Amino acid sequence: MVRYFIAALLAGLAVWLGSEVRQTLDPRGVRVRVWDNPRWEGEPTVDTVAAHLDYAPDFAPNPRTLPPMSSLQLQGWLYVPRSGPYEFALQSGSAAWLRLDGRTVVAHRRDKSETKSQTRLEKGIHALRIDVQHRKGDSTLKVLWKLPSGYMNIEAIPPVFVRPAMSLDGPPPAGTAVPLAHRIGPLLLGILAMLVAFAPTVATRIRRLRDGASRRRLALGLLVFGGALGIRLVDIDGAGETSDEWAYAGAGRIYVSNIMHGYWESEYWHSNEEHPPIGKYFYGVISHLTGTDSYTPLRIGAAILNAFTVFLVWRLGIRYLGARAAAYAAIVLALLPPFLAHGKVAALDAPSVFLATLSGFLFIRSFDFPLAVARPGTLFAFPTRTLSPGERSGYLFGAAAVASLAFCTKFSNVLVFVFMVLVIAADQWRTIRRRGVIEVSLSIYLLPVLPFLFLVGFWPWLWSDPFAQLVKTLTHWDYPVSEWFLGEYRRLPLYYYLVSLIAATPVALLVPFTMSLWVLLPWDRRTDSEHRRFLVVLALWFFTPFLWSISSLKQDGIRYVYNVFPAFALLIGLGLDRIVELCAQKVRRIAHGLAGAGLAAYLGVTAAGIHPYYLDYYSEAFGGTSGVFRRSLFEVGWWGEGLDRAIAWMNANADKGATWDCQGVVTHTFDGLRTDLVNRTRNPEYLIHSSLTPRDLGRPDHTEVFRVEAGGAPIVIIWRRDSVREASGTAMESSGDRRPLELEASRARAEREETLSAPGGLDPEGGLREPDPPADDPLDQDAPLEGDGESP
Repeated sequence: MVRYFIAALLAGLAVWLGSEVRQTLDPRGVRVRVWDNPRWEGEPTVDTVAAHLDYAPDFAPNPRTLPPMSSLQLQGWLYVPRSGPYEFALQSGSAAWLRLDGRTVVAHRRDKSETKSQTRLEKGIHALRIDVQHRKGDSTLKVLWKLPSGYMNIEAIPPVFVRPAMSLDGPPPAGTAVPLAHRIGPLLLGILAMLVAFAPTVATRIRRLRDGASRRRLALGLLVFGGALGIRLVDIDGAGETSDEWAYAGAGRIYVSNIMHGYWESEYWHSNEEHPPIGKYFYGVISHLTGTDSYTPLRIGAAILNAFTVFLVWRLGIRYLGARAAAYAAIVLALLPPFLAHGKVAALDAPSVFLATLSGFLFIRSFDFPLAVARPGTLFAFPTRTLSPGERSGYLFGAAAVASLAFCTKFSNVLVFVFMVLVIAADQWRTIRRRGVIEVSLSIYLLPVLPFLFLVGFWPWLWSDPFAQLVKTLTHWDYPVSEWFLGEYRRLPLYYYLVSLIAATPVALLVPFTMSLWVLLPWDRRTDSEHRRFLVVLALWFFTPFLWSISSLKQDGIRYVYNVFPAFALLIGLGLDRIVELCAQKVRRIAHGLAGAGLAAYLGVTAAGIHPYYLDYYSEAFGGTSGVFRRSLFEVGWWGEGLDRAIAWMNANADKGATWDCQGVVTHTFDGLRTDLVNRTRNPEYLIHSSLTPRDLGRPDHTEVFRVEAGGAPIVIIWRRDSVREASGTAMESSGDRRPLELEASRARAEREETLSAPGGLDPEGGLREPDPPADDPLDQDAPLEGDGESP
């Protein structure tokens, strides 16, 4: 207990140190000034820094209220994490104005409960000023925004995006103000806490390295991990940004920033509420350690977890199935295109499958399954011993804790607990039939409770009203999905995931997989009953993810049954090993070598043929990706892959001020387009089309000017309207002027500001107006200060 107490102290110290460093070297908040008159005149009665933008008497931890006939001004620097359209809203019982870079974005009347407005912002630091004119009554002010994403909700602006403006020296730097050593220090303390907590286990592992066989296994394991990681790092950014990366990465940065700056209020944890937080924490920590909001470090993190998953599968295989089956399984998992695809994307799938596999590894270790046959002293021999009750309980508790973390990454990982229950029931089936009872460790009773304790404990979004917030999160997924499946656009059937797995598997792998199913059958005399116990567990591991088929949420191919691949690879490795064992004794060693080399070559060529768009791989049995596209058997290009190349083409070739629109994908994935290009939904000059079907290939009055293909199928096409002609360097229609709508909007904004913001003018209710800011006020700039620095 002393060891765990010291570990908890070190972990707490790590969090406290990280928070203190952030708050001291990189403060957040907003400057607050209050005047005792409604004209912002004279010396303010209050001039301080507040932690929150919201101003309300009941808003903890800074309860505030305004006296009658007073005025309030909030000043700061707003960090905009991504270029795109932002929606802002003011909720107040007073007249209020929100200004960015000296431009009024929202003008709120006191007789309205809420006023919304949308504006396009470029990534970087923007001057923020909020003026409030309060007469009497409620002085509540709430400031909200919606990030440019189809996966974000309108929410209170997290204070971590706002830095106080206490001087007129200019804006803070866009990048992080925290030195690298200060960012790494808390992480090292956290690692030390883990080493202290698991000191006996670590010491035992180190002592085992005295044995030559253990050292050789470690070297081979590092080779497996390094090989899998190297494959994933090759051209890791090649597929471009996928649709979900921005939502998960952005939410992760907000979550970790909230922790570092001490913002625990539930409303600041609203971002991407449909998924639990653990995977997003992973990416948020990486962003803060690297000091950048680039996707590359996040994808490297996903690749590392994915490579560790390959290592765990190899480790299980070598222990229970033998060296050759383990090697085959590792090759399959390292090179299989659909598994490789999600190991190069900063989404939740890589953390999810890693935690689910680690949980399965620990859970299986808690059983006394017989080891693979190996001569003592050989390369792959394992020490044979019976686990003590304490060790077994430790493995079970570890498995339950890691499974809870998996559940806190994706809700579909609830099936990991179902797998555990099924394995316990199958292992004690004879006892259950004979005595009608089941004997389980005390740790098993934590299974129904632990995941929900973890979820509430790790996610402040649930703290204000756990039940209501959780229901709100879960009901987000309660909808049926229709997509192209086997030539029809339809609601997806129960067998959707099983067919999707077969379609995403190179056809030759189905032969050893079928052989492995034969091995599981009781009439296979080469497998004794004790070894079959583990094979039953392996079969349950494979089939349990398909229980997700009964949910209403079926979409995205194999993505929601991604956890099936570790067991799938082990079954393929087992089947291929049994097939080669059918060869004559004298040629088996050569046959195994040829089988391994052939498997690696086959999968290597398969992966190279679809590189870098592994998400769009389909089996030869279905005609490959091109055949699937021609017959609309499955979706192709469904996650926004390839759009980076379309953006590069538009930036290089589109006319100045040209209009564009997109179909088949959310617009936030178009980050990086030239700022003069205008998103326009009505008769755009350029149409960027993703997630295509054969019906989309013929567009009247359009000419295809650019295409991105995967496996012979188009995944992105850019169309240009034939009616567009060039005139004086400006894109025009033959039927008249095609000036961008943004010009019209800017004129409307100018007229509105002239009316509502004139010096000495009237507010919307005839009251006194806010004065113009001083000419030398750096918060009244015409353009944002851009930067590619760290997100808050």
